[in-house]
Amino acid sequence: MHRRRVGAIAAANPRAILDLQRIRTLVTFPGPGTAMDFCGFETFTNPSDIRSLVFSLTGFTVTPDSVPTTGLDSSQVKEEVTELAVAFFGQVLDGDNNDSRPFTDFAVSKFKSQPKPVEHSRD
Repeated sequence: MHRRRVGAIAAANPRAILDLQRIRTLVTFPGPGTAMDFCGFETFTNPSDIRSLVFSLTGFTVTPDSVPTTGLDSSQVKEEVTELAVAFFGQVLDGDNNDSRPFTDFAVSKFKSQPKPVEHSRD
C-alpha cells in the first residue's frame, strides 16, 4: 500500500493498527533511510496531511525546508538512476565499442561526485 494512504488511514483511525505499524516503520526504521530522508514535502501533505502523525511518532517537524533531509527526493533519484542506466547500457555494454575507458569516464558529470546530505536538526 502506498505510504501516503497508510499514513492517512493511520491518522484517521486509531484502530488501524497495521497501517500505524507500517507508517511507523517508514518514518522510524533507520535501515536505508526513513521517509523524511527521501520524500518531498507533498508526500506528507497530499492527499492527507500526516505531519502531526509523523511528529507524534518521531519528534521530527516536517516543513518544506526540512524534507527530504538528504536534499534529494525519491523522484529525483529515479530520474537520475534512469540517466545513469542509459549511460551505462549505451556506452559500456555496446558490443561494437572498442573503448576500454572505465565507466566513470562515460557517466554524466553530476554522477561523478556524491551530493552532500543537507543537515537538519530534529525539533
